[in-house]
Amino acid sequence: MTREIGSTFTDGNKTIKVVKAKSKYGCKGCHYYNNGCFADYDETGYCSDCIRPDNEGVIFKLIK
Repeated sequence: MTREIGSTFTDGNKTIKVVKAKSKYGCKGCHYYNNGCFADYDETGYCSDCIRPDNEGVIFKLIK
């Protein structure tokens, strides 16, 4: 699954926004990154530019 840049989704009671990553290998600022990735790709969609069909790396930003 791939979520579009700018789209939002809910994870439990949290609202998450898909944001273009600032650097090619950048996980900094991603809600699911904490000394390793904890994203469930079935729920979040892919973040890596080499997997996404738009070739853009993204992070998942906590909105609220």
